[in-house]
Amino acid sequence: MSKKDYTDYDYLDVEVIKEACKGKENALEKVIFRYENYAKTCLRQIARSEFGLDERFIPFDDLLQTMWMELIKVIVTKFKIAD
Repeated sequence: MSKKDYTDYDYLDVEVIKEACKGKENALEKVIFRYENYAKTCLRQIARSEFGLDERFIPFDDLLQTMWMELIKVIVTKFKIAD
């Protein structure tokens, strides 16, 4: 799939998004699972380009977990979706 071909893109169900915004653990897990590869790619790029870090020499999994924890805080506190 090319970057511009979204015909086969799997979107998360709107109910999952609503539940994630409410902080529901099951829904947050689905969001994390759906975007895990994208998050890893972004984190690697940021580590290299912004900070000059080599992921082989940093606790990458710990950084990724910390990033998700901070992102969850943002999702739950900043995004309010009416039912």
